[in-house]
Amino acid sequence: MDPGDPRPLSPAKAAARRGGGGAPSPAPAAAQPSLAASDPLCETFDGEADLDPRLAWLNRPAAATFSPSTGLRIVPLPTADWWCGTGRTPRAAVTDGALLGAPFTGAFDATAAVTMHHRQAWDQAGLMLHIGSDCWCKVSAERAADGSLVLATAVTNAGWTDLATRPLSAEEAGCEGGGGGGGGGAAAAPGVTARLHFRIRRAADGDVALAWAPGGSGPDLASPRPGGWRTARLAHLHADPGVPVRVGPYALAPTRAGFIANVRWFRVDTARGGVTDE
Repeated sequence: MDPGDPRPLSPAKAAARRGGGGAPSPAPAAAQPSLAASDPLCETFDGEADLDPRLAWLNRPAAATFSPSTGLRIVPLPTADWWCGTGRTPRAAVTDGALLGAPFTGAFDATAAVTMHHRQAWDQAGLMLHIGSDCWCKVSAERAADGSLVLATAVTNAGWTDLATRPLSAEEAGCEGGGGGGGGGAAAAPGVTARLHFRIRRAADGDVALAWAPGGSGPDLASPRPGGWRTARLAHLHADPGVPVRVGPYALAPTRAGFIANVRWFRVDTARGGVTDE
């Protein structure tokens, strides 16, 4: 398949579907190829039984469904979150947010296309790289307290979370039913749908680059064009770079129930060079 196709088959799916002719039958689990933490991952969330075997939930959401037409639909548990220490009185760590991740080693690019229906303050979805409860990073689109949408990046080292945000215009967020573009944030009233791409690029030495790209209005959220990625943050995770990490899509509704996120596709490829190379 064309490597530029936004919906490539995973190795397990490709093995199960080779042979052509008619409707494919799932291969028995024993017949699927062994997948290492260094092998690429290409997941379109057609069905739970067809999921890449490396993907597993770290904290399950309230509900998760899989569909060829919409991908992975996540309904987060209310009040579940990822946050450590900073700005909380008393100091506290909340580490029960839902993450569907796969283990990887070395350098890689993780990318995903996410559609979000924001309703309450701090509703968010995107990509997360998790090493431990006190060491992780994430990039997402969030609803701010004033109802606008922001691009948010959070980096946690040694149990302390560092957050940075910037406004997202309605055009950047690919909103349906939102306000105008410009420099202001996109309105996130009930009924507004936002579509974005997210990327976490990890270097072998532990450096990470968190990036995003507008998702547009296409139903399949095709991969961004070359040069379309916008780096939001460079950071370093203070952990042994040789330790496997878990990376994948996540969704949170820290305020209350009602937020829904759809992950259209998720892929992990071997990175080339440093975190700033395109």
